[in-house]
Amino acid sequence: MLQEFWHAIRVSGLIGIGLLALTLMLLAGSIVILSSARSRGPIVVLLVLAFLPLLVGFLGTSLGLCEVETVCAAAGERSDPAIAAEGRRQAWSTTYLGAGATGLLVLVNLAALALGSGGAKRA
Repeated sequence: MLQEFWHAIRVSGLIGIGLLALTLMLLAGSIVILSSARSRGPIVVLLVLAFLPLLVGFLGTSLGLCEVETVCAAAGERSDPAIAAEGRRQAWSTTYLGAGATGLLVLVNLAALALGSGGAKRA
């Protein structure tokens, strides 16, 4: 499974690496807010920002699909439908990565909201 994850990152290129970096930064921020926030405001902001990886994933997929269509149009009749289908399948890997990252971030931030106003209750 880890091998498939790294393959998806490799296939998605710079957008996938940026997506991974964005996710790690948001996850670190969420954990810091989880342990130290005194109000729900920062948690809600991070909950909204948790959907950023999904948007970046959609952007990467749309760019990948445009690239596949451009190559297929340039090849004309010589283009192989199986290769085009594989290119389209690989283009969707960025969205899958973004959806997984968004799911993880939403779960962490919902856990923070469920624990109260962030961190331990203060007197």
